[in-house]
Amino acid sequence: MRTDALPLADGGGLLWRVPRQFHHPLIHVLPAAGAVTAASSEYADFAVVSGVVLVNALIGFVQKPQAETAMEDRRAVPAVHPAPGA
Repeated sequence: MRTDALPLADGGGLLWRVPRQFHHPLIHVLPAAGAVTAASSEYADFAVVSGVVLVNALIGFVQKPQAETAMEDRRAVPAVHPAPGA
C-alpha cells in the first residue's frame, strides 16, 4: 500500500452507522453528565445535554455518507508527483 493513499471506508450499513455516532470519549461523558443532572433534578440541563448528544449523532449520521463519497471521489484522482528539482 502506498504511504500517501487515502484509507478505505470501513463500510457497514445503516444499522452500523447509528452506534458509530456514539463512539467518541466525549459522547461517553455527556450521557453520564446528563444522568447526574437528572438525578440532581436539573431537568433543563438534562434536556440540553441530551439534545447535544442527539444533535451530534444526527449530524454525524447525515455527514458520514457525504464524507465517504468525497473520499472515494478523491481516491479516484491520480496523485501528482512533481519531478525532482521542479
